[in-house]
Amino acid sequence: MPFLHQITKMIIFHMRHILKRLGLAVLSCVLLLDASTAQDDPQFTQYFNNLLFYNPGYSGLATMDGKPVTQFSLTHRSQWATYTSDFDLNRAPTTQVLSFNTSLPRFKSGIGANLVVDQLGPITNLELQLSYAYHVHVSDRTILSLGIRGAFLNQSINKGELRPRDPGDGVIGELEGNESFSVPDLALGVYLQSERYFLGLSTNRLSGASFNYGEGLEESLPKNIYFLAGYHLFLGPRQTWKVTPSALVKTNEFNEVSYDVGARLAYDEKIWGGASFRNEESANFMVGFNIPRRTRKRKLHYINVSYSFDYVFNGQDAKEPTSHEINVAYTLPIKLPKIPAIIRSVRYKHD
Repeated sequence: MPFLHQITKMIIFHMRHILKRLGLAVLSCVLLLDASTAQDDPQFTQYFNNLLFYNPGYSGLATMDGKPVTQFSLTHRSQWATYTSDFDLNRAPTTQVLSFNTSLPRFKSGIGANLVVDQLGPITNLELQLSYAYHVHVSDRTILSLGIRGAFLNQSINKGELRPRDPGDGVIGELEGNESFSVPDLALGVYLQSERYFLGLSTNRLSGASFNYGEGLEESLPKNIYFLAGYHLFLGPRQTWKVTPSALVKTNEFNEVSYDVGARLAYDEKIWGGASFRNEESANFMVGFNIPRRTRKRKLHYINVSYSFDYVFNGQDAKEPTSHEINVAYTLPIKLPKIPAIIRSVRYKHD
């Protein structure tokens, strides 16, 4: 229907400009704010390897050589490695994410799943996320993806490992045992991806749930908003070099804002390196490579390995100066639906 197609293209055109202007506005606010880097959700230096975690609209948009793929990945992050405290709990924060992402071309959509384990002192968060996105093909090389995610979050706390600031605190000092609490969650996201650029806007914790352990121990789940933007610049006579500057802005109900700004340089989709800056916290350095593998059916699969190193320059009195992150992914091609050939008959040919 030509009329509906024109209306859709008009809506997407204006949405793209709104997202670009919103991105510039958010970045401008970030540069003017004296922002805190506190995080409710886990943070990743290699956020571009965990886009499904930040935005359900990325479901089904993973690509290799410009073609949709199925991807399995595992990320491990050790924050403030070798951290020691003044108490008897010398355990640095760690996070693991097991992820699955695939496209469903026949249904113009994609699905994904994340299993997240986040350990922060006496608190352990376990979250299962299931995402779905519908893909609108703006053009042959541009997709607008509308995503939704349902999640199940379990938080457990070892009360015996809590340490009061005030030694005379009789409430926390008498707590003992383990307790857990589970709540549902909802997230929404929109993601625009083309051969040259990508834009994303998402929010989670829309269920408004909270953890209430009684005895004055209650933790609400504030909404987090994420804005992502990046651009691919191809260089060289055969365009085998690719520079990708990108930024991720994170805000906690606009009370706290942090951002990661950086760039990556890749050669022929085989090896890459990069650096980024996290406001008022760390300078980060990354490297990765893709190992092609031919199967017995002559299909090309990839093993992707990457590592990042954070040098924490802010708050070293309370933190260790280094964090480490490693990502391993296995990527395999998707069998695209065949378009039936057009059979012409001379019987219906007219001069």
